[in-house]
Amino acid sequence: MQAIYNEIILIDQPALNILEKYFLELSNCLYYMGDKLEKLGVYDVMSKNAYKEVYNNSYLNQTDIGESKKKPTVAELTAQAENDAQYENIVSDVYSKAYRIVKNKVDAATTMLNSISKIISKRMIEMQLNSVTPSGKQILNESNSSYSKTEVYTSPYQGTGRAYVDSNGEYHVEGSYDPLADNGFGGSRYYGE
Repeated sequence: MQAIYNEIILIDQPALNILEKYFLELSNCLYYMGDKLEKLGVYDVMSKNAYKEVYNNSYLNQTDIGESKKKPTVAELTAQAENDAQYENIVSDVYSKAYRIVKNKVDAATTMLNSISKIISKRMIEMQLNSVTPSGKQILNESNSSYSKTEVYTSPYQGTGRAYVDSNGEYHVEGSYDPLADNGFGGSRYYGE
């Protein structure tokens, strides 16, 4: 997580290959951590059951007293059973705490993975918008393209306005342009600056 912090979070616009690298590494780590978390969960449950077993056996063994001894009170039985099961109680607490710690870290890593995934998706959409004009023409080489990046639309089906990519590579739509409304029923398009 420290490497992700240094190479992604501290940098304003990290490179796409860095994002992909950490996406793959984090996905791989989460796979193995999920396996370890499951095993830790099993140990947690087993240690709780071991504690209960020792506690109950100690409690029940104290109730079997001979005729000569007086019957112990419930408080004495509980205190002795807790004392006898003290080791198992500590082991259970350690496994429980370890499980919660690892679970929190896996949850945080999953959240980070989802964030990186969203950033990658956003970047891919931006790259697609920067390389394709609203009419669907691919920009292969911006400096040698035979058309302008600005398209002006007048159509009853698409509305009126213009869609363009500015010098910073950002996609803009002005007016009531709707690229999804193009159903091939006419209207005029012309390219301009």
